[in-house]
Amino acid sequence: MAGKVKFEEGYEFIKNNVDKDALLGKPIKVTRVETLSTFAGSLYLLLKDKGNPKDGDLFEDRVATIFLIALDDEYRLQAKIAFLKKDLELGIAEERWVSYLEFQNVIIPKVTGKLQTATSSNAGMRADEMAYRILEQLGMWAPLENWFIIPSDVVGKDEWFSISESGDSQIKTLFTQVKDAYESRDGPGLNKALLAIFDRAEELGGENYPSTAKLKLELLNNRFPAMTGAFYLYLVASLLLFVWLVTRLKLVDRIAVIMALAGFCLQTWSLVVRSIISGHLPTTGMYEYLALMSWTIVLLFLFFQFTFRYTFLGAIALPIAFLLIVLASLFPRDIQTQLIPALQSWWLTIHVVLASLGEAAFAVGFAAALLYLIKGRRPEGKLPSRERLDQISYRAIGLGYPLFTIGALVAGAIWAQQAWGTWWSWDPKETSSLVVWLVASAYLHARLLRGWRGKKAAVLAIAIFVLSLFTLFSNLIFGGLHSY
Repeated sequence: MAGKVKFEEGYEFIKNNVDKDALLGKPIKVTRVETLSTFAGSLYLLLKDKGNPKDGDLFEDRVATIFLIALDDEYRLQAKIAFLKKDLELGIAEERWVSYLEFQNVIIPKVTGKLQTATSSNAGMRADEMAYRILEQLGMWAPLENWFIIPSDVVGKDEWFSISESGDSQIKTLFTQVKDAYESRDGPGLNKALLAIFDRAEELGGENYPSTAKLKLELLNNRFPAMTGAFYLYLVASLLLFVWLVTRLKLVDRIAVIMALAGFCLQTWSLVVRSIISGHLPTTGMYEYLALMSWTIVLLFLFFQFTFRYTFLGAIALPIAFLLIVLASLFPRDIQTQLIPALQSWWLTIHVVLASLGEAAFAVGFAAALLYLIKGRRPEGKLPSRERLDQISYRAIGLGYPLFTIGALVAGAIWAQQAWGTWWSWDPKETSSLVVWLVASAYLHARLLRGWRGKKAAVLAIAIFVLSLFTLFSNLIFGGLHSY
């Protein structure tokens, strides 16, 4: 806390004089080209980790704090702005805040020694993660002169340069003016020089400089978390549908469907914006896969709702959708614009999209089958007849089967051959997908040729979706070639 008091004057100076609104939409290249707003938020969260900023030397205003780190070398090196979690195996006896110099000169040597006797297989991974958060982020990205804000002027070349790497004398002069203005506490001069640096970077980048529209879109996406809004709307809609199942009040039904539709629009906006920013469909990570599957489940629910008035399906489908959003939030959500060659194939997009649609249809079949078992043999009640629920489950699985077959198996095999050089490798995700397909095949076979109806068919329909959920996370449990 003593460090925070020492640097509070510099923090307040930046907070009161830097025109953040004019700068937050400016581009910077980290792992991808993103807005300064995204960069500042990500760096702040990396340093904070699970700690409370009030206990360290991080200030409340994230953007002003990142500019203080960028401009004040003493604050960046000596203030306790990085949080370390307790890790006895790595020699960290208690959670605490550390400075960059303490981490580099004290913690890293201690951790390096402990790693030689570590028994956990992921101890090295935890150490690498800490080093990345602090040494790389504070040492490489944080100083203003190391910000990659100047794109190459060669059209189509995805290469960016920092101020220190630039051969442009004008931008280096402006950087000197920024440092001098901060040291002399010249507020107007600091703000003017900062804006001039980014203006000069735009001139140097020429046609390669990101469009204002795309940057504003990302800034809007940062300020308006549409996926979070969709989660809350799905949650409330689910609760209203449970109330509707008990009361059968038409007003409750209508409000629930409207909220589900509003959540679907927000989630659609989130996925579309993500696609525009990244330049590809949201099919290249666990976060995107789970978010896409959640979206497809709601899409199919709304299709059945507006086509057949199957409102009751939402009581099961919508909770699944918002739970998938919760699970997606546990995975990295950084937008990737530069994909490895294996992820640039259209076969991957077809594979993920059709597999998600197939699994979403299985989810609707699961919802109808579960309601079938809940209803039991009681002819009365709020749910539709067992025969109707049985038929809905059958239709949904019949819709999902060809989608899953083409997406998960056929397109997946073609993509695997392109990416790994083999059509089939018995990877855990491949194997579990095959099991899902075999169970779905058995369901349709038993129903069409053996006349299966009722409880046996419902149990099998439930098993199909449960196995689909297992397939989603099988690579996390057993490993394998699939990263998601």
